[in-house]
This record gives sequence, C-alpha cells and structure tokens, in this order.
Amino acid sequence: MPSSLATPTRATARIAPADADRLVIIENSKGQPAGRCALWWTSAPMLPGERVGCIGNYSAEDRHAGAALLAKACAALIEQRVTLAIGPMDGNTWRAHRFVTGGSSRAPFPMEPCNSTAWPDHFLENGFHVIANYSSSVLDLNEEDDGRSFSADAHAQRLVAKGISFRPLDSNQMENELQRIHRLSCVSFAENFLFTPISEKEFGAMYQGAAHGLDSSLVHIAEAKDKLVGFVFAYPCTESGDSAVVVKSLAVRPGHQFAGLGTVLVQQVHAQARRLGYARVIHALQHEKNPSLKINHRMGAEVFRTYALYAKKLAP
Repeated sequence: MPSSLATPTRATARIAPADADRLVIIENSKGQPAGRCALWWTSAPMLPGERVGCIGNYSAEDRHAGAALLAKACAALIEQRVTLAIGPMDGNTWRAHRFVTGGSSRAPFPMEPCNSTAWPDHFLENGFHVIANYSSSVLDLNEEDDGRSFSADAHAQRLVAKGISFRPLDSNQMENELQRIHRLSCVSFAENFLFTPISEKEFGAMYQGAAHGLDSSLVHIAEAKDKLVGFVFAYPCTESGDSAVVVKSLAVRPGHQFAGLGTVLVQQVHAQARRLGYARVIHALQHEKNPSLKINHRMGAEVFRTYALYAKKLAP
C-alpha cells in the first residue's frame, strides 16, 4: 500500500544513466551499501553566475547515511568547481527529477517520481533549500463544466478560421512525428526553468520508450500550413488501475496568434478521454510558474500531489 505521499517507505535505487560523470557510494559500519547517488557536471543545466552540478539517482537507508552521502557528493562537485548543487535530478529536467513532498494516498501514476518519504528531509537537513515547487492535479471528467467546453469550442473555431488544423498523432509516421515534436519542444520550453536542450536521438528514445501502451488518439497535434504549432501528449493511467488519462506535456509555439491554443488542445484531450470512458484526467508534474496551471484552474482541477527540487550553494 502507498504511504501518505504515495511512495514506498524504502525505495530501491534506479540504474543511473550511462552519461553520469561519477557514481558515489557509501557503506555502513558492516561494510554494506547504505547510500548511492550519481553526479553530473559536464552536461548540467545552466544558471546565470553559477556552475551547476546535479545529484540524481539518490538512495539512502537513513538520515545518517543521507548526510554522509550528500557531504561526499558535494565535496566531489566542489572538486569540479561546481558552485550550485541541484537535486534530485538525473542530469537534466527531461529525466527523473523532483521528490514527492506531500499529497493524497492516490497510487502513483506512470512516470511519476517515487521516493522514500524521508529523502526530502535528507536534503533540507544538510544545507539544501527548495529551489522549485511542482504539483499534479486531477479533474473529474463527469463534473467538468460544459460552459468551459463551449468556450473552448469558440476558441477552436477562431483558430481554425486562422488556418490552424487539429489531428491526432499518426502512429504510422512515429519517427517523423517525434522529429517535429522535438523541434517544437526545444522552442516552446526554451524559457522553462533549468531548460537544457537534448538531442533528437535522446528525445526520440525517451518518447519511443513511453510509446508502449500509447493511445495515439490522446496525443493531439495542431498545425498551420503543415507547420507544427502545438501538441499535447497524454497517455492512459493503467498501471495503478485508475480510470484516468495523464496529460504529461503541452507545448505551443510562441506568438499572439496562437493565444488560446493550449486550452483547446487540453480540452480536446479531455473530450477524447471522456469518449473512451475515462473518469478522470491527471495534469502531471507542473512547475509552480507553468502557464498551464491557469488552464487547470479554469477547468476546475484540484491538486492532489506536490513535489520539490532542491539546491545548495557550494563554497569554492
């Protein structure tokens, strides 16, 4: 059964990505592994005035092990002239990052962070502070306000009149679709906190991995003159037995001519999820300053889980 944070009380460390710059391991008094983490500094996100290093793949059996592990990790980052340690983060925000910090007993949804309830305190007790907050919210599709649907329909008609068309993902052209989505993601997310560009190859592998069990009717594409201008990526929440669809990514090309496009794409996914018989939609892992939070609020979604990312200033 999940804990109050919908996470296990003792989690098993994941396999660190192969591009980690260093793996840090500590042992207990019996010579047994007590904690581990991976470090990145050569390809970490950039922040003005800082050299950032990431601490990811974190696992520690108790607070004492956590203190020793984080001290060793920070010492290794200082050796590389890192001035700001950020974690938990597996090198960049495209990969696993954030700890669950609070929320309901709802079971974890696919691709949600999963950590021991004690691990956030390991960071806070050892000189780290919260650098960013995130949340996931849920909307009951049976209670969604029809008035909002009419408003979204009006937005859609206005956008169609401007030459924007809508369609689902073409699963028969997956490679081409992912190439276009990658290009738009790099443009749309460029101003996101700690954004780091990734290669088309890594992006494709990441989404191809998520394609197992993907329902292409839940991935909606917006185009203008055959140019991709928006997309929403959603997938069924089947692993937890919940009758829900998870909205993971929403991207819209910058420009006033695309105002309202995000709302329309989200509303289209809601409508399709309802047609497929799903009862709820989960809006996943949104940064506290994400414009999509306004869409959630307008639609009546309620927060059910919170997450945090931590940072520590390192002395030279």
